[in-house]
Amino acid sequence: MAIEVLHMLLSYLILGSAEEIGVPPDSLQTFIETLRCDFPRERVPVVLAPLLYKEQQDITEDRWVVGLPKQGHFW
Repeated sequence: MAIEVLHMLLSYLILGSAEEIGVPPDSLQTFIETLRCDFPRERVPVVLAPLLYKEQQDITEDRWVVGLPKQGHFW
C-alpha cells in the first residue's frame, strides 16, 4: 500500500468520529499496533509519524530536511 494512501486511511480512522467510521476501538488499536511493528520509530515515514507515534512529536530535522544548510541562511 502506498504511504500516501495509508496516511489518508489512518487520518480518516483516527480523526473521524467513531459513529461515522464504524470501526471498533479495539480493531483500530490492533491496526495501529501492527503498523507500528511494520514502521518502527527509526524507520517510520515522516507523514505517518504523528499518527502512529503521537507521544513523540519531535521529529529531528535530518528526518524531514535534506540538503539545506545547518547554519542559518537558505540562500
